[in-house]
Amino acid sequence: MFKSSIENQHYNNKKDMLIFSAIFLMLACLFISRAALSISLIFFVALTCVHKNILEQAKAFITNKFLVALSFLFIIPLISGIWSSNKTEWLHILQVKLPFILLPFSFSGKWKMNNHHWNIIGSFFIALTFAACCISTLFYLQNMQEVHAAYLKAKVLPTSFDNDHVRFSLAIAIAFFVCLFKLQKNISRKENFILASLALLFFVYLHLLSARTGLVAAYFIFIAFSIKLLLNKTRRLFLLPALLIVPALSFFVFPTFQNRIKFLVYDFSYYKSNHYLPGATDGNRILSIKAGSDILLKNPFGVGAGDIWDETIEWYFENIPDILPTDQLYPSSEWLMYGTMMGWLGIIGFSIILFYPLFIKMTRFRFEWILLNLVLISSIVFDTGLGTQYGIFLHLISLLLWWKNYSIEAKPS
Repeated sequence: MFKSSIENQHYNNKKDMLIFSAIFLMLACLFISRAALSISLIFFVALTCVHKNILEQAKAFITNKFLVALSFLFIIPLISGIWSSNKTEWLHILQVKLPFILLPFSFSGKWKMNNHHWNIIGSFFIALTFAACCISTLFYLQNMQEVHAAYLKAKVLPTSFDNDHVRFSLAIAIAFFVCLFKLQKNISRKENFILASLALLFFVYLHLLSARTGLVAAYFIFIAFSIKLLLNKTRRLFLLPALLIVPALSFFVFPTFQNRIKFLVYDFSYYKSNHYLPGATDGNRILSIKAGSDILLKNPFGVGAGDIWDETIEWYFENIPDILPTDQLYPSSEWLMYGTMMGWLGIIGFSIILFYPLFIKMTRFRFEWILLNLVLISSIVFDTGLGTQYGIFLHLISLLLWWKNYSIEAKPS
């Protein structure tokens, strides 16, 4: 019996290391391609779900409110297929949102990692993000004039994530968050210096990239940690002035930041005068929100996930017939997306799902857990990040990794 126990422990340790490696692989594939990310996710799901105790894992999943809540981000569009006439589009949306049930189920297993492993994962993500920022910055330095001109036309730097600069900027903000989080642990002077330098570089790069989602998230994180430092009267207050001067300097140092602001002002002037501006970013985003709001008001029970796009196109045809196809967008808010697919009930359910994690008990670092959730929530108020592969993965992996390591309910008995 004793020998059998040792063999089982050895098997579990070996499998935990495989799962640890699979998480590494998913993070690496996040910066490579959509196909690579999908393959690595399937590998991770297979490692965590294909075993003899699958029924026990299923029980653990369905009895965990947090994991079940996350899965409803898939279940809501699934149910809405009942009244969706466009089944092809409905199936496409379900395919994109499938990780909302696969990853929570995978994390319900009894596999575990120690704090050392989690620290390595955080450092690996920081390193990947830094490398991606360096590649993007190198392109900028080699093509400065073209990039500056592009920023006056609502274009941005080429980035990782298949040039999805919105989700890439959010990933940088999360890396910035991880740097500040790790700085609190007083590991060593050398590592603290490296982390502080990387945090500053991420903050500066976000001004160079000038993608609003990442910038807003980074400032939110910066302000929150600043308040915590002030309340704790820590000696690291010297870091705050260093970051405070970045926004002011960025306007004069980075033409991309300056041109981005100029275009936003130009864009807003058109929208304010009720004129359609082809290629506008904010103006078209606001129009899409108006489209979603009108669809929701006319359909209080929603139109079904498969019909959102058809209804939105019809709204554009009726209200802005001269709009370019490239400027036609889904309603640019996840609240409106879930509202148009299942009406007001969808909005209420979506809100409960997003804010429920704030009340989960943590073994420690509750402040950071709440901050992480608020950052992710803020990123989808005026964006449809949970309708994209990169956005879904970033949202889930950030929450689930933290939950697995620090929540009381995830600790193995």
